[in-house]
Amino acid sequence: MNTFRKTERLCSKKSIDALFMEKKFINAFPFRLFWVHADAEAKAQVLFTVPKRKFKRAHDRNRIKRQMREAYRLNKGILYDALDKSDKHIALAILFTGNEHPEWETVSRKIILLLQRLTEELNSSKNLNTEHEAQ
Repeated sequence: MNTFRKTERLCSKKSIDALFMEKKFINAFPFRLFWVHADAEAKAQVLFTVPKRKFKRAHDRNRIKRQMREAYRLNKGILYDALDKSDKHIALAILFTGNEHPEWETVSRKIILLLQRLTEELNSSKNLNTEHEAQ
């Protein structure tokens, strides 16, 4: 479970465009998580981004993305439990919106918070869908 396989990475330009067109997002400074329901072989496909405008040097952007990937990898069980119950697949993008290099504790804590909020939103949308089907 604590792996991050290639099938879990969001690479498709078409999927990425659909993700940002949907405009479903959750904020937990210094991160913003965009998500959309998707048809994919993995339960969740993820994209990590850090803006070049704020971090000019590639090694700075790569370090932050590495921390984000690691925090997601260690805590993705939170999301996968909710996805297993609802039998859904999603695509998500996690954007770094801060101006300074984050500490590992901050990254880990905020990624956990984002995943918890996303599972709450998935569960609430599941409840709404079952109510509409019952009527």
